[in-house]
Amino acid sequence: MNVNIGIVFDYETPFSVSPPQSVIDHYKQIVDEAAGFVNRFIDSDVPYQESYPAPVLELNGKRSD
Repeated sequence: MNVNIGIVFDYETPFSVSPPQSVIDHYKQIVDEAAGFVNRFIDSDVPYQESYPAPVLELNGKRSD
């Protein structure tokens, strides 16, 4: 089994910008979804799956996928 999870930072961006208000308003929901996904992924009681689809959130009519 090969597990690749990571975050990519773009160091060429000259300055950071604030996230959209919809992300700020739903921050707790986003964190809870991400934590739940990771917890299910690393749970030793959950059987091996062929794929692990990432959660998709919809904020203001836009999907995060």
